[in-house]
Amino acid sequence: MDEPVPATAGGPVASGPLDRPGAPAPPRRPPHLPSATLIAFILLIVAVLACTVLLTPNYFTALTGGLSSHLGDPVDSCVRRAIARIGGPEATMRLWGEGGHLPGVAECNRRNPSGPITQSFLTTTGLLATATALHYWFRSTSRARRRGVRPVTAEALPDLHTELGALAERAVPRVRVRFLIDLLDPAANGVAFGRAGRRYVLLGRGVLPLLDRDREAFEALVLHELAHLRNHDVDLTMITLGFLRVWSVLAFAPVALGRLIAVVIGLYPRVYGESFAQMLGLALLLVVARAQVLRTREYGADARVVEWQGRSAPLGRLLAAVDDTGRTRRTPAARGRAAGPLRRLALRLSITHPSGADRRAALADPRPLVTPAFGFALVLGACLVLVWQPSSSPVAHWAYGTIWGIWRPEPFTVLLVIVLGLAVLRATLYRGTSRLPALRWGLGLGAVVGYLLSPTLIADSLGMPASPGTVAGTALLLSGLLVLLVLWCEYLIAAWTPVIAAARHPLWIALLPGAGVAAAVLAAARPVFDMQPSFVLSQYDGSLMSHLPGLPHVFAVAEMIALDDYFSHIPWLLGTAALLYGLPALGHWCARRRAAAPAPRVPARKAGFPLRWLVAVSTYAALWWLVYQFTAALWGLSLDPLSDAVLLACIPAATGAAAAVTARHPVRRATLVAVPVALVLGALLHSSFAGLRPIVERSFFAFAVEGAFVAALAVSAVAALPRIIGNPGRRQRSR
Repeated sequence: MDEPVPATAGGPVASGPLDRPGAPAPPRRPPHLPSATLIAFILLIVAVLACTVLLTPNYFTALTGGLSSHLGDPVDSCVRRAIARIGGPEATMRLWGEGGHLPGVAECNRRNPSGPITQSFLTTTGLLATATALHYWFRSTSRARRRGVRPVTAEALPDLHTELGALAERAVPRVRVRFLIDLLDPAANGVAFGRAGRRYVLLGRGVLPLLDRDREAFEALVLHELAHLRNHDVDLTMITLGFLRVWSVLAFAPVALGRLIAVVIGLYPRVYGESFAQMLGLALLLVVARAQVLRTREYGADARVVEWQGRSAPLGRLLAAVDDTGRTRRTPAARGRAAGPLRRLALRLSITHPSGADRRAALADPRPLVTPAFGFALVLGACLVLVWQPSSSPVAHWAYGTIWGIWRPEPFTVLLVIVLGLAVLRATLYRGTSRLPALRWGLGLGAVVGYLLSPTLIADSLGMPASPGTVAGTALLLSGLLVLLVLWCEYLIAAWTPVIAAARHPLWIALLPGAGVAAAVLAAARPVFDMQPSFVLSQYDGSLMSHLPGLPHVFAVAEMIALDDYFSHIPWLLGTAALLYGLPALGHWCARRRAAAPAPRVPARKAGFPLRWLVAVSTYAALWWLVYQFTAALWGLSLDPLSDAVLLACIPAATGAAAAVTARHPVRRATLVAVPVALVLGALLHSSFAGLRPIVERSFFAFAVEGAFVAALAVSAVAALPRIIGNPGRRQRSR
């Protein structure tokens, strides 16, 4: 896919300007990468698929003549009855811990009158694919049949026909474009539409006086629509929006209507009321996703126009008539009306075209084109959580024979991670910096939104009720981990950016860090999302958590158990560490080999060593006091940190992390020292406590590594404080 190149403050970046001869030679074109529009539409498709698996009406039953008797209950009623029959959630927890399944669930699934859920899911997916194809083929050209639309012919409009033909020949020489004019639209605007083999550009009647008044602005308007064809935005738009529309009709509307009817007739009104509210939230999330991804194509088309014309002034004059809704103002009076704050917020979330002011600003500053927006990151984070919820729900562990048993979120996770990696890479290449705060916090907030909007949350609240603190803690933990993922992606991409920028085939080189990000996420996703059932189930196992003094202890211990169970094999743990630290190191090594001379390192302010030492020791001491309470409550072990030298043995790891912290890359330097020291510490603990149970030994080992990482993060945060809050002493002296 051809990628539009943004204009920079120093001039346009172009590969072949289309304006008059004598234009200045453009600078070197940046590396070719998939366009932001393609990345955005992949995100929208995954967002719809994530909601599809959660809201699947039983079309298989309707097509085979069956009749559903439970109106799409959000949690399988047979599972609820089985939980109550066996003695409640605590008894179910013990059975699940022994590796058993709930008795009667398989028989209940076989007696279920709604038919096999797997076949229903496949039937619904087939209907969605068929309806999307039909929508693309027939709906794509419907604008050409509107009243008042006429073709631009040489007999009726000779001058306009000649100008349009010349522009199309230069912009999209291998595409046959049919130009139409809407005689009922007085504005000077246009829209590109069509399907494979039939490409159209529809212009408003206002382009006729614009051609006589400002020929360059007229060219900018037409080139903008031709840029949509060049960027393949038309096909992407119709396929993805068609998928969204048919999903709304075939999947969302029937389920939402069933929930609403259940509330009206009084059938489980609280449950179905909450479910209906969640579905409204999902609908709003998809509206925001649609608006975010459609806006990227407008920035891309504007950048392509500047590339072709060689300067941004003509397009800037044209955008002066675009209002806050992204549409051309039809009357002078409309130009003076200002939107209120609530309307501006609603427009910012829902409009598919950026405002004229934003688009004019993007002509000189390409950040809106190459930097992921907050809304884009919010949808990305919500999708990551939504695709994992069906397989990480506590109740889903017992729904044997349902769709949750065959649902695999890993393929969608890979797509989303590729979107994330390419977004960071594009921003780093064009901006020269890998710091993307909007992406970090948008992804973190999106994790919370996705968790709270997941329909499986209601199923869990019915089958295994959790406290509000557990739900909030799980959402915040997922949010924090996604923020850490973005930080690591920024560090990885920054290490590989010089290599990619200097490569002859940058896309092939970019595949290596992209594959590293995908591998890291796939390695950590399962244990991370398995923490959710661990947190919920921990409330019902009195022998495991009853002696811990508070909810934070329960969270920390449950998280430690999940990591310990997953990283119990030392080669797997070392392989993960090599991936997290080895791949960035390889990028730095390749960059140094290509560099002519090392860049000078500028020393920065650092936090004082005593403060870092104190924070590291305090953090590590708190973590080991927690494991002391845990071992005493679970296995009856009495570990006096001072007499057994457990705490003293951990101090070198924490102080080593503190001493290694520098202002440039505090987290990397801290963890590079803390984790190896913690590995040695785990081996020492393994040999010191001979005769303990293997799970106890693995817990010590995993907790040593985890504690070192947490201590390194705490120390790094303290080291970064002078850069965050500045130097008060220096400000005082400057006065």
